[in-house]
Amino acid sequence: MEKRGEGDIDGLWNIFEAGINYAYNKNDKTRNDFIIAYNNVIKQYGVNWNITMGLFWIRPNAYVNLDATNRDFIIKNNLINSRINYLTRRLENIPKGQDYLYLIDNISVNLRSGKYPFTNFVELSSSAWNYYNNNKNNIENEINSTQNIEEYNPNITKEQWKKFIINIEKPSNLTSIKMLKAIMELGGESSCDVLIEKYGGNLDYYVKATLGLGKNAKKYFNLENYIENGKERIYVIPFVGKKTNEHNTESFVYSIRKELREALNEIDLSDISPFCENENLPKGRMKEENNIQVTDIRKNTILYGPPGTGKTYNTVLYAVARIENKKLADIKSEKYEEVLKRYNQYKSDGLIEFTTFHQSYGYEEFIEGIKPIIDNSEDENSDVNYKIEPGVFKAFCDKAETFSLSNSNINLELNNSPEIWKVSLEGTGENRTRSECMENGHIRIGYDSYGENIEDETKFEFGGKNILNAFIPKMKVGDIVLSCYSSTTIDAIGIVSGEYEWHDEYEKYKRLRKVKWIVKGIKENIVDINNGCSLTLSSVYRLNISLSDVINIISKYSGVLLHSKKK
Repeated sequence: MEKRGEGDIDGLWNIFEAGINYAYNKNDKTRNDFIIAYNNVIKQYGVNWNITMGLFWIRPNAYVNLDATNRDFIIKNNLINSRINYLTRRLENIPKGQDYLYLIDNISVNLRSGKYPFTNFVELSSSAWNYYNNNKNNIENEINSTQNIEEYNPNITKEQWKKFIINIEKPSNLTSIKMLKAIMELGGESSCDVLIEKYGGNLDYYVKATLGLGKNAKKYFNLENYIENGKERIYVIPFVGKKTNEHNTESFVYSIRKELREALNEIDLSDISPFCENENLPKGRMKEENNIQVTDIRKNTILYGPPGTGKTYNTVLYAVARIENKKLADIKSEKYEEVLKRYNQYKSDGLIEFTTFHQSYGYEEFIEGIKPIIDNSEDENSDVNYKIEPGVFKAFCDKAETFSLSNSNINLELNNSPEIWKVSLEGTGENRTRSECMENGHIRIGYDSYGENIEDETKFEFGGKNILNAFIPKMKVGDIVLSCYSSTTIDAIGIVSGEYEWHDEYEKYKRLRKVKWIVKGIKENIVDINNGCSLTLSSVYRLNISLSDVINIISKYSGVLLHSKKK
């Protein structure tokens, strides 16, 4: 066991001790101790989802088991909310400690709702196991059925497969793409046993990947059902199946159809890892050579020394070496002025943030703090309100997330620090203004009596000063707008794409901004992600909602899973 670290055994003892303490006495300290121990142990060799099984075994009423059987059952029964789905990619990625506890709380609430025949984690696990066993025979029958290319041919050309993989499958079904790449690396055909041995995963993982690929292709190409022995066979669309005797045991081999194989040979899959347990490899400005890290600069590096020893000078070299995936010596061999020029460009692009600490620097300036504002009410004499503002580190993390999303398959066209706005279109419910805005890609508000231009001397006799201040100078291109449908729900999400305009052709609501609607026609309750607050009557104001929560909603309704990638 040379791969086991020196403190790994202690790490396992620590998580189980913390797990028992938290199960018996839930408070901030025991919760924090559990999160730290959990996050440390999942970094260890051989520890993954199995740690949740261990926690379930020692305290089955406090911890949910997230083995493959339970994860599949939890997803099928919609036992977790959209936030957990987003954070874990529908339980494809093991959650961090705080997210695991949040998941437990979320499932517990659902189990207590009375909607399910199981009421605790033990009954949930038992039901998942029974469900798996009842369906196991169906899976084995699907695997062991045979089919000849002469019997069925979907008649899909290489170019059609290529378009499908690039535009449909790769953006939305990573599992099947990982499997296809693995099979291609093995020469275009492979059994599940070989895939499991070389790339990880289990039988269920590859069966689901195969069936998911087949179902998507069937829908995209509008294919007729292929029935064999009274049952529809989906896998025959991308594969030709055959039995073989490998290592003196009978197994089933997936052979990629000729046209699909030719298409895959022409598609760039260099950004995809075939290993089922690997995260997506980071993309961005780092120069990759077969996905190998070249730089010798660690992600967490501290330069220390007394004043005047060159710490600030050297941060330029270290940062550029890290971003460009180069060795520090190679960067030092260049002219410093050239490196500094690239460093400043990376700063402008939001990849680098430089800050200086001082004695009064606190949590609020670095992570997050509350600041007083008076701009979310129509009553200009209202009490002071407070808004949570990100500190320099959290703002930097938000920028990294925004950059990744802007380079995803759906181009959201966000700015570097997008604000999230609530906008009322005439009022709640269905109305003519709402319909017109959705149809023509913009938002409109009123206070027309003040005229097109708002000046310092404008007298706000009918209120609206803060609303107009938000809509005209404060709202920026690349910000996000949520269209208010009721006091609890929104019906659309859009990205501001134009500056303020005045349109006299409308009878009312003449103030306009162009918007690119990302999703519309929805009815999404946002009270929970809005800190439990309902939406107020004010036409326009900032919302204290995180970007990740908004992206979660977009993913839910657009059918494309957006996620943040580390840079």
